[in-house]
Amino acid sequence: MESCEAKSYIELANQLYAEAFSQGDIEGMMETSSDLGLAYAALGLNALSEKWTDEYLHLALGAAMPHHA
Repeated sequence: MESCEAKSYIELANQLYAEAFSQGDIEGMMETSSDLGLAYAALGLNALSEKWTDEYLHLALGAAMPHHA
C-alpha cells in the first residue's frame, strides 16, 4: 500500500467518524476509530518496508474495512 492510499483511508475514516459523531452513533465512531488506527499504522509501516507493507496492509485494511473495499 502506498502512502497516498493510506492517506485516502485516513480521509475517508475521518469523514465517516465525523458523520457518526454528529449522529451520536457510538458503534460507528468505534468502527471508524479502528479504521483510523489501521490507516495510521499503514503509514508508519510503509516507512519500514515498502514491499512487506504493500502486501500485508492491503490485506489487513481490506479485512478491517470491507465496507469500503
